[in-house]
Amino acid sequence: MSTENSENETTTEASVKSSNNLLNTVLELKESNPKILYGAIAGIVGLLLIIIMSGGSSGAKVTHKVKNLTVGNNYVLQGANSYDENATVSLAVAPGTMEAFGENDESETDTACNQLPQGTPVKIIDMQKTTGVNYANVEILKGACQGRKGWALSIDIQ
Repeated sequence: MSTENSENETTTEASVKSSNNLLNTVLELKESNPKILYGAIAGIVGLLLIIIMSGGSSGAKVTHKVKNLTVGNNYVLQGANSYDENATVSLAVAPGTMEAFGENDESETDTACNQLPQGTPVKIIDMQKTTGVNYANVEILKGACQGRKGWALSIDIQ
């Protein structure tokens, strides 16, 4: 046991001497050339920041699953970018128009039928790509707006 104690003491003494030597070297560098010392500290801090900031979670990212839509099939409206249960899906009068997303001149019934709750069943009548965005002409199958038609973003149809 005495040999283990002496080895531990030797190791401890060596590490204390090493840390004292390192501290003395740093203090001497601070006195003789502070630019190098502060530059080295800034470099170490910068490297640590890069390592910390470049990391990320490895968790799964939420992605929207795009369905292959077919004319004549029944689907439901589901906002691709909304997790709110009370959110609505907008229908437009024509593909590519923003009329449904603002005020329009039509009656209140038509305006209400342009903002439908998620889960509303629809049937796809036609498909069209306008300005790089896919739209589907849908007919509403249930509710107060049953039988009405409008254009929805294809991403909002599930």
